[in-house]
Amino acid sequence: MTRIILLSLFLIATSATAQAPTAADQILEMYSSRLERFQTAATAEAKADAYVADIVDGAVWMPQGGDPVRGKKAVHVWAVNFFATWILEISDSEFEPIIVGEKFAIRRWVGNGVYEERATGRRIPYSQNYIDILEKQSDGTWKLATHMWNNNNRLPSIWSE
Repeated sequence: MTRIILLSLFLIATSATAQAPTAADQILEMYSSRLERFQTAATAEAKADAYVADIVDGAVWMPQGGDPVRGKKAVHVWAVNFFATWILEISDSEFEPIIVGEKFAIRRWVGNGVYEERATGRRIPYSQNYIDILEKQSDGTWKLATHMWNNNNRLPSIWSE
């Protein structure tokens, strides 16, 4: 009888553990939610609000060919200007497995799509490499700390104009 009880407790414990989301799952959910929020926001300001909602206060953005943008407030200003200038259409992305440590995680990926210039309607296809560093927060959530990208040379880039 003791063996049956112990086996039952073991099965319950391992079943519960298997169901808990992994850090990689939590990170993927954060990215998915963030993307949905900033793509569906109506104004450049609202898009920027959604864009920075999941980044740390000391975040650093490193755009191709540009100076680093340091701090959540500065990234917000950068994002308002970006979304006021460009419509971002994402066609597909290729993701490498997320590397997760105790306090930091790394996500590398390639994004493909089109930038459409709001003022002119000019459409520029893009294919860019990205690397993100995420920090685990005290509440167990993950937020972006560093985001950098460059053209992967498959297509021209708005970042090199």
